[in-house]
Amino acid sequence: MVPADDEHMDSTEATSDTNKKEREPARLTPMPGWLMKWWIPILLALILLAAGWLLASIWRMPPRPVLWWTINPYWPPSWPFNYHWPSKDAMALCATIAGGGFAFSAWQQRSHDNARIEKDRAEAQRKHDTEHEERERNRLEQIERDEYWKRREQAYNLLSSPNASIRLGAIELLIELANITTENPKKQTHEYQQFIQHITTALCTQVRHEGLNIEAEGTQEEHALIQSEIITRLLDIANQSSGNSEANAWHRIRLNLSQTKFYTPIHLNGIRLKQELDFSNSIFLENLRIEDTRLESLNWEGAELRSKTIISKSKLRFNTFPSFIKDAQFSKTTFSATPRNVDTPEIILPINSVSTTDESTEQILFEDNCTFKHKLKMHGYTLARKSMIGFKYCTFGPLEITGILRSLITFEHCLFGDMVNIHDIDYQMGHSSSPDEGLVELWYKFGHVDDELGQWLHEFPGYNPDQETNITIKRCTFTNSSIVGSTILTNLRCYTPESRDFEDFEYDTDIITFTENSMSSSTDLSLQCINQDADHAMGYSFELGKESPRKLEINRLTSADNTTTHVNL
Repeated sequence: MVPADDEHMDSTEATSDTNKKEREPARLTPMPGWLMKWWIPILLALILLAAGWLLASIWRMPPRPVLWWTINPYWPPSWPFNYHWPSKDAMALCATIAGGGFAFSAWQQRSHDNARIEKDRAEAQRKHDTEHEERERNRLEQIERDEYWKRREQAYNLLSSPNASIRLGAIELLIELANITTENPKKQTHEYQQFIQHITTALCTQVRHEGLNIEAEGTQEEHALIQSEIITRLLDIANQSSGNSEANAWHRIRLNLSQTKFYTPIHLNGIRLKQELDFSNSIFLENLRIEDTRLESLNWEGAELRSKTIISKSKLRFNTFPSFIKDAQFSKTTFSATPRNVDTPEIILPINSVSTTDESTEQILFEDNCTFKHKLKMHGYTLARKSMIGFKYCTFGPLEITGILRSLITFEHCLFGDMVNIHDIDYQMGHSSSPDEGLVELWYKFGHVDDELGQWLHEFPGYNPDQETNITIKRCTFTNSSIVGSTILTNLRCYTPESRDFEDFEYDTDIITFTENSMSSSTDLSLQCINQDADHAMGYSFELGKESPRKLEINRLTSADNTTTHVNL
């Protein structure tokens, strides 16, 4: 025989079903409140008795021939019925019906009362069970919380060990504790958010401590290894949490790696961070590489990138570039400004900033569809160091260049969607060095020599290595027709090195070059001088206008020390 389905039921399931049935309260019969009065059964019995008696008194009696319009409803003898006294059996039947109605009504009231009492009892039991479960859960969470804090304090003590291996073990313990909220979203309360922030702050502080490179606590390689482990693990956890709900505790955790000296290369690949990543005032001694990454709040203001920097296929939101960029290449990257309480957010690119003691030349290249979603402001700070900055196939909104420049800046095949404003510039003319043909030949032959000049010629071919300052806008397109007639260049102040004798010297070099540019309608554009002051370098103004048949060229601008130079328009 085929066994019944309930024969296969697990004992646990059977017990559970039984308990469920026992706990399930009786179903309440929906009844209006006025039907629950004590006198309702008596009233119902009287109504049924009167109705039965009336029916029995006219049962099987023929109606009287009475005109319907003569009937008086308040005078029974006028009714079209013949009445007789009900029989004994009829009266017994009426009494039985009345009693049945009384009994039914009383039973309904009693059933309703019993169901209500049972429901109240079940609600009270359910409330008691809920409170018991809550107390038990709080007790277990308190035990778990105490254990977490105990393990955290243990890890903190291990972090102070001079042994690098022990510190690595402590870091693994803290990372394990940090994973508690990612594994259980129900635990992501405000208290656990504070707990995670404490752990994250401790790990970031340890990264900062390892950057001190204390010899008694290990070699530089060991310090770099610990830094790399912490950064990698923290970014992995934050990245894994980025796709979860906004209630995720990690969305509000700040990764503070500011004022840190990094001895380890940092590589961000496929990272999505909604919280702030703070690298402000930090020093990167090894390579920084960011690929296919989205950072919603990056702070690297005042940072120094002293090694190779490669950023590609990413979206970065910040307000200021690092103060010093040794050698950087940006490609296929979108730059946006962090929201501020300002109408026109901007991104600042410091040029030859004074915040570093490194005298090296900055070499920065933006190429291959880099896009600036907000205004880019390039601000020079000193003549003590050179900058070489190139933009190729980039897209701009507003652009501003100002300050003290000892820079070679080029824009080639770029798209300008808004005003370009070059103003209030102090610049230095003169040869920075004489090219060493032997070093240049070695560079091209072997691909590397310890010489900045050779590297510059390789990265930025076609530039005069003798020139200190130049702004080149070549083969670019301006999409905003309103820029025609707008002032683009004002207030130039020129300085020359005191070590050079410029008496009777003709310095034949361009300050700014604006060639082969056009509007989106293919109309050629040029710079046209609208103001000249022969006695001072400042006060010269140039505006954008449609290309004239004869190219305008101003051959002599008097600089601050009475030397001459060219402005090629």
